[in-house]
Amino acid sequence: MPPRPSLQAVRRYATVAADSAAAAASSSSSSAVAAEPAARVYTDRKAFLHQYYGHLVRRSQLLLLFTHDNLSVADSRTLRTAIAAVPLPKAADDGAPAERAALTIARTGLLRNVVAADGGAAASLAPHLNGQAALLTSPTLSPKYLSGVLAAIDRSLKKVQRTEDNAKQPALTLVAGVLEGNRVLTPAAIKDVSKLPELDQLRAQLVGLLEQPGRQLIGVLSQAGGGALVRTLQGLEQGLKDKEQPSA
Repeated sequence: MPPRPSLQAVRRYATVAADSAAAAASSSSSSAVAAEPAARVYTDRKAFLHQYYGHLVRRSQLLLLFTHDNLSVADSRTLRTAIAAVPLPKAADDGAPAERAALTIARTGLLRNVVAADGGAAASLAPHLNGQAALLTSPTLSPKYLSGVLAAIDRSLKKVQRTEDNAKQPALTLVAGVLEGNRVLTPAAIKDVSKLPELDQLRAQLVGLLEQPGRQLIGVLSQAGGGALVRTLQGLEQGLKDKEQPSA
């Protein structure tokens, strides 16, 4: 009768057998994946965020990308409250009501996939999506409103006071922007847009420039058809008479 194996030998055998089975399964799984890559499956939470980011990108007239550091949940709440307090511009020409801007602390990987698949100017934001990202989206395009939102963000960050020792202040840095879905803006260009007059003011200025030559022409014609023309002809007549008179 063969001797019974020791308990340690049995454990070693079980361990070797389990490792061999795991290696075989891994090899088989790798071969299957190489033959036919599995489609990426998002969890419910990630799928919701993916759709939500796409919704924000598609419907926003103004899209601003920020990087943030040391921004707590309370800081984010303070920023959103400050943005919500900025007065909205008047309704657009088509009668659509103005909508408030929204600040979203985004998951960088998901947002990168969304903008890369957009196919428009938003795709240019993908290279900037490294680290921690925040997205400011606004369905309403108004330079005055943009200026108010940026000022509210600056004021809110300056008011934050950390009570812990050696605590770093929160920072929100503007990286790039997309205007009306087709124009990429640098931070300097975004600041320039915020200083522009409102659309109705630009229209009034344009109309004034177009009407100015016509007004000048009307003024010249009015003078020519009135007393100025009469005085000019009388002057010519007097000049001719002076020439006809014999010199003394």
